[in-house]
Amino acid sequence: MINRLKKIILFLLCTLVIGSCRIPDSLIAASENEKIRFDYEELADKIAKTYLNYAFNRTYGLAQFDINITTKKPGDHMEGADISSPCAQALCIVLLDVMTSYSQNKSYAKVLEKAIKTFPKFRRQDGMLVNYDLKTNSRQNIFKEHGLWEWWGIPLATPEILLKLRKLINTYKALYKSYVITIPIKETECYLFRETAFRPETEIHHTAAIIQQYLYIYQVTGRKKYITYAKNLIDTWWKIRNPQTNLTVDWIRSDGALDNNWDIVAYWPLLDAHINFYLITGEQKYLFRAQTFGDALIKYAYQADKRSFALAVRPDGQIMTRDGLNGIMIPEYDEAQVALALLRLYILTDKTEYFKVAKEIAQKWSTKSIYQENIGMGSLWSTSAGRGLTIHLLLDLYLLTGKQQWKDRAMNVADDLIENYITPEGFVKYDKHSHLFWVESAYIDVSALLRLPDSSRHTYRSRVSIPELRKESEKFKKR
Repeated sequence: MINRLKKIILFLLCTLVIGSCRIPDSLIAASENEKIRFDYEELADKIAKTYLNYAFNRTYGLAQFDINITTKKPGDHMEGADISSPCAQALCIVLLDVMTSYSQNKSYAKVLEKAIKTFPKFRRQDGMLVNYDLKTNSRQNIFKEHGLWEWWGIPLATPEILLKLRKLINTYKALYKSYVITIPIKETECYLFRETAFRPETEIHHTAAIIQQYLYIYQVTGRKKYITYAKNLIDTWWKIRNPQTNLTVDWIRSDGALDNNWDIVAYWPLLDAHINFYLITGEQKYLFRAQTFGDALIKYAYQADKRSFALAVRPDGQIMTRDGLNGIMIPEYDEAQVALALLRLYILTDKTEYFKVAKEIAQKWSTKSIYQENIGMGSLWSTSAGRGLTIHLLLDLYLLTGKQQWKDRAMNVADDLIENYITPEGFVKYDKHSHLFWVESAYIDVSALLRLPDSSRHTYRSRVSIPELRKESEKFKKR
C-alpha cells in the first residue's frame, strides 16, 4: 500500500514538473506566427509575380490595368487591349515598391527602376499625360475611357518614388492650368478639377487625388505654388457644403450647378485630403473641417442599428436610394476606407465616436455570416480590394488597442480572401464572380497580406502609419 502511494505521489510530481516546463503560449504563438509569416509572404510574392508575368510588358517597361483570368490576356476591360495608362503604371510602381521593401526577392528592385524610367512615355510635349498604345508604340491623344480620374493611382506612391519621377513635376503644373476651372458657386469663387477637357462635370472625390499629388510634390520640391494649388481645390469643399448640415455633394457641373449625386464614396478622400493637408501645413482649420465633415457624415448617414453607412445622402441630410438599392448598403471597399479615415481622425482628436463607428464597421465586415451572404451588388458586396482594406482596418485597430481579437479577425478575413478571391495560379478576382484581375486589387491585397505577419508594417501607402500618426498627433497637441 505504501509503495503504491509512493508511485502515485511520484507520478503527480512528474506531472507537475512536466506541466511547469511546457512551452509558454507566447512562444507557441510566436512559432505559429513564423509559419503564418512565411505563408502570407509567399502568397504575396505569387500574386505580384502573376500580375507582372501577364500584365507588365518588359520590353517597354509598361503596365496594363487588368487581366482576363479566363483568357490570360491583359487589358480587355479598363483601357482596352494593348493600352497602358498612367494609372496602371502608377499602381504597378507602388506594388513593386511594396515588394521591394518587404520581399526577399531582389529582382523587384530592377523592375521597379525600369517602371519608373519608362513613366515619361506617357508625357506629351505639352506636359499632359496620355495613354500609351503598346501595339503601335505611340502615345494616344486622349484617355480612351476614364479621363483624368486615372490619376488617382499616382498619389499612392511615396514621396521617395515621386522624387525619382521629378521629370513629371512640370506635368502637374500643366495639369493645373489645363484642367482647373474657376467658377462662382453660391456667389463664391471655387476651383474645380474637370474630369477631361470635354466633360461638363466633375466628381469632387477624384479631385482629392490631385490634392494628394500636389501635397506630395510640395514635400519633394518645397515649391509653395503646389500648396497653393492644393489649397485652392480643397477650399472648394468647404464653400459648397450645406451650412445647416455640413454635408457636401460629389458632382458639380462646370456651370456651377450642384448635381443630383451625393455618394458616400466622396467622404473618405475628402477626410483624407483634409487630414493630410493639416499634417503637412499644420493649419488647424483643416483638422476642424475634417471633424466637421466627419461629424455630419456620422449624424446623417450612419445607421448604428445596421452598423452601416447609407449608400448616399443629400446635402439636406435625406438618405437617398439609387439604382434600385434601399439606401442602407454601401460596398465594403468604400465603407472600409471611410472607417480608416475616421480612425485617423480619432488619433488626432481623441473623439471616441470616430473609434466607435470604425470599430462597428470592422466588426460587421469581419463577421462570418458576411462571407456567406455576400452575393453581389444590391446586397452585401465585397471585392478583393475591399477585403484587403478590411484587413488593413482590422490591423490598425489591433495596433491601436493591442487586442488580439482584431488580428484574429484580420486573419479570418484573409482566409476568406484566399479561399474565394485568389486562384491557385495567383490571380486575384475582382469579386467572387469576376473573371478580371485588377492591378489595384493586387496592390491592396498584397500590402494587406504582408502586414499580417508584422502589423507594424504599413504598406497601404496612401496613409501615414498608425505609429507615425501617433507621433504627429502628440507633436500637434503640444502646440
